[in-house]
Amino acid sequence: MKNYTPIIAVLMALMMNVTMAQTQLWGTAQYGGINNKGTIFSADGNGNNFHIVYSMDSATGAIPQGGMVLANNGKFYGVTAMGGCQDSCVVYSFDPGSGVFSDLHDFYCDSTHGLGAFCSMTLAANGKLYGLCTYGGFNRFGVLFQIDPSTNTYSDIYDFSNVASQPAGSLIQLSDGKLYGMTTSSLNNSNGTIFSYDPSTASFTVLYTIPFINNPMQWYPKLFKANDGNFYGMLEYGGANNDGFIFKYAPASIDTFTDVHDFNGTNGKNPYAGLIQASNGLLYGTTAYGGTNNFGVLFSIDITTDSLTVLHSFNNIDGAYPQA
Repeated sequence: MKNYTPIIAVLMALMMNVTMAQTQLWGTAQYGGINNKGTIFSADGNGNNFHIVYSMDSATGAIPQGGMVLANNGKFYGVTAMGGCQDSCVVYSFDPGSGVFSDLHDFYCDSTHGLGAFCSMTLAANGKLYGLCTYGGFNRFGVLFQIDPSTNTYSDIYDFSNVASQPAGSLIQLSDGKLYGMTTSSLNNSNGTIFSYDPSTASFTVLYTIPFINNPMQWYPKLFKANDGNFYGMLEYGGANNDGFIFKYAPASIDTFTDVHDFNGTNGKNPYAGLIQASNGLLYGTTAYGGTNNFGVLFSIDITTDSLTVLHSFNNIDGAYPQA
């Protein structure tokens, strides 16, 4: 488990830097830097003045996974695949003002409270950060964890069971205060689930068991609530061609899960990331493979007609294998 490192694309966080009085882009790269263990970088909002602000190392955290999240204390928080105790994986914080990087929690040497956090955390309305570990925990089926930025403390707040196991991806929080996410497996070890967790009551609910995932290992699933009130997401495998699919789930009912679109290679293959909605009402996303050159595509989908349009096929010169 310790040596497994899924491929992660660069993810960016957007913040307002008060000192510089301009919008900046901040992000992580999985490799590179002085030690080739990954970097934190920044650039102006227009992409200029790109520079590395921190080079990671094996002692405190290396090979960053997912994206960074900006907490209310002005610090970034994220996870790494390596580094820290026994060179495994850590939760870290980074202060962009002082440049101080801190290893807050070592997963591998405390696996009873979670192991294998592959995606970014979510900043909730209560100011705390929430994330998922695919493995570890009391039952060894993964955990939902919390980081309190005011104290930088890590807490395992829910241990998954075989009813809904191996959570992956990122969480979202809706106006009801609940966190929503997905697992990659369930009782029969072949179906993922959609779940909710209420931090105020510590109540966990399986909302839906997804019936047609042919490969249970979906590393980056993320739900998105569109303006029609439905959840949308993508899964790396499954669907008619086992090339991945886009789904819709109506949270008001546990029986309305719809396969909206099946990828077929030509129009994309193996989506790793989530979806976003633009002001025109269309959803936008990427696939890691497929398209004209098999380097992935950028696409839009009209949720009123479920019609997908490939906007760009990457060609390796202008980019390849988008994963976020």
